[in-house]
Amino acid sequence: MASTTPAAKHFSARFIFALSLSVLAALLILINLWFTLTSLLPLFPKPKPDPNPANHLILFSEHDEYENLSHSYDALWNSLLPQTGGFVLRLDENGTQHKYGISMYHSLHCLIMMRSAIQGLYGEIERLNGGENMAGDHDHGEHGDPTHWLHCFDYLRQTILCAADGTIEPPRTNPEGKENVDGMIERKCRDPALLWKLSVDSYV
Repeated sequence: MASTTPAAKHFSARFIFALSLSVLAALLILINLWFTLTSLLPLFPKPKPDPNPANHLILFSEHDEYENLSHSYDALWNSLLPQTGGFVLRLDENGTQHKYGISMYHSLHCLIMMRSAIQGLYGEIERLNGGENMAGDHDHGEHGDPTHWLHCFDYLRQTILCAADGTIEPPRTNPEGKENVDGMIERKCRDPALLWKLSVDSYV
């Protein structure tokens, strides 16, 4: 068996050392590339853009047709809701169809229902007063005017439409076993305390 010469041993050692350095360098390059690429990625997934951003400038203004209780404007109020009532239909994992609400239309529905209830009360007052009209148009510019609240219907209508809250409200099953959308769900909301503080602090 031929013996390994000192020169050959020296060459082998140098080759192994060079190979080790090459492997180590390659690993360092790969590690550096990995950190570089991962640092370019966000730590959290980028939020999806708002499908309905607040980019429509609308001037709020007075609308007499929305500031009275006359039944002649009932159709106008009812037209704020689409023929679907503002609901959306969705299928669950079993393929069963359910009716979900949309917050904006739910809010408008509540406002329409409140107006209808007050219409009924005013109708009863008119009957007791011998038919005197209490639900027509009024000049209610002053806050102390007893009919100033009629302005609130129009203001709330415009505010609801401006906010256009697209929160989807799932149905709940009531004790009778029927599904109902009541909107009582968890939501991500702004902090009203900040506006309270803004108002109070301005008077200090």
